[in-house]
Amino acid sequence: MIVYRTVAPFSGRLATTFTALCLAFSFGACSAFPGLQRPSQATRPTPVTDEYICGGVLSTQQLKETLDYEIFTYRYNNIPAQSKDGGGNTKYDYMCTTTTYSNSLPFWSLELNYSSDDSLKGLSSPNDLVHFDDVPSRFPATVKAVELEGKNGEGLSWITDNGAHIAWRYSDGSMLDVYLAYKHDTPVTPEQQDALLQVFTPLVDAVPPVAAGPPDEAIYPTPTPT
Repeated sequence: MIVYRTVAPFSGRLATTFTALCLAFSFGACSAFPGLQRPSQATRPTPVTDEYICGGVLSTQQLKETLDYEIFTYRYNNIPAQSKDGGGNTKYDYMCTTTTYSNSLPFWSLELNYSSDDSLKGLSSPNDLVHFDDVPSRFPATVKAVELEGKNGEGLSWITDNGAHIAWRYSDGSMLDVYLAYKHDTPVTPEQQDALLQVFTPLVDAVPPVAAGPPDEAIYPTPTPT
């Protein structure tokens, strides 16, 4: 079994995800999204009961069985759009962010992204785009090639101090990536990285057809009208 080593954390990653979710709901303190408040045992929210979420591609049961990760909040957006370059190409913008209960150590959140290009949205900023081909030089200590039998494309797996990442670049240049964030600077074990790959593998085939449309979105728990 390969033993992974951690590299310099991207500490803004969790803050970016948290801020994006708060802004999406327009609640200054995310008061209507209890999962983001990391509730106490006394105010423990109701977990997601749907077997599949994020457009019907992510198995909540598989997450529970492989990573002991139980979803309490999520936000899903899928916005395919025709390119403005006149070429008739579709631009994909699929995102699903989930959070777990505060006592579900060591995890904090799991995020899926699928897009038409190979930039890693969670690691990129407007002035510093991180692309698929940049990963080996950015994370040389932990990056590993991912091979999935019978699937076209190429994959990478790597670890930071804040969590585990897997990305798959398809032959058409589009990319799917998953990020499993940790609440604390707990090293990712090889077993946990293998479990994340088990979750990721079926998504390689399942996400692109959903991302192709129609547009869709979902939120849990449903925000309280203001």
